[in-house]
Amino acid sequence: MTNQEQFLWEQLRHENEVKAELTRMLMDSLTFIAKTEQQEAFQLHQQQRAETREKQLAELDC
Repeated sequence: MTNQEQFLWEQLRHENEVKAELTRMLMDSLTFIAKTEQQEAFQLHQQQRAETREKQLAELDC
């Protein structure tokens, strides 16, 4: 295996580890939200963030 191939495999492995950690963090967060009965507040927050992102993207398209 060349140095470049080894580098690319290491990058891929690192990316997979990061994605796995983010997935664990997301699941922990969602479990916490459910256990603390804050699901409605979280969904409202998600909706507001989505609307804000849409407005920002629309402004960039102008």
